[in-house]
Amino acid sequence: MHYVMHHAPLSSKRVLSLLTCVLCAGMAVGSAQAKSAVKGPGLSTPQKTVQSFVTALNKHDLNAAASCVQGSKPKTAGLSEIWNIQAQAMSGAYALEKATYTTTGHRASAQLEVKVSMGSHSFKRSEKVRLTRQTKNWLIVPLDKTTAHSPNVGFLQSQAYMLAQPAEIIAIFKRAKATAQKMARENRAREDKAKQKH
Repeated sequence: MHYVMHHAPLSSKRVLSLLTCVLCAGMAVGSAQAKSAVKGPGLSTPQKTVQSFVTALNKHDLNAAASCVQGSKPKTAGLSEIWNIQAQAMSGAYALEKATYTTTGHRASAQLEVKVSMGSHSFKRSEKVRLTRQTKNWLIVPLDKTTAHSPNVGFLQSQAYMLAQPAEIIAIFKRAKATAQKMARENRAREDKAKQKH
């Protein structure tokens, strides 16, 4: 679930297509790493929170990434499976090319240029991430549902949304899984029929 789409990160069709391909390829899905807190720059400033989030994404650490996002639900059943599929599909890493921060009281915004490398390919997107201060920590504020489905959603924004609204992504994943299983059955049936002819 950047979900690893490049132009419309949270498009249901794109997510469904990606997951179906991954599942049909027979990728094994491991268990999520059992980590509960950020182990990196920390959350004491907007800059540190964004960097911690990027670090957690690069380490495929579900719980560390979730600890950077307001209202995240990392323990939602089924999320760790999707997270691990994404980790295996993402062979590269996220990198902040540019970052400009503006802070006003307990709110902040980060104007970012994010690069994602996947194998021999790389993609860049400019995006704005909002943050809020809660007690001593700064947390990324996920997009609302309407904004999250716009075509200009950024890489980090889509990841934060997935962590805050996992039920939607899990529903898409279940459809993809059912589609992949159906395709596998149809392929086996065609292969069996071809063998019978010979």
